[in-house]
Amino acid sequence: MYSDCLIENTNQNKEQYSTERLIESFKNAPFTTSQEILDYILHDFYSFTGEKTLLGDDLTVIVLRKT
Repeated sequence: MYSDCLIENTNQNKEQYSTERLIESFKNAPFTTSQEILDYILHDFYSFTGEKTLLGDDLTVIVLRKT
């Protein structure tokens, strides 16, 4: 689950992170713990948008992994 801030935030070129990028990030994330998956996704998000990005909205991401 995630808030719209995750997919709607943009990089310097005004490109949104997007649902497609989020799906790719999930596909590329290590299939280990929920925390490591979350860390991977947030690293990918901030790499795309820029580490110093000011978020225009709240950012919520929850990763649940069924074992």
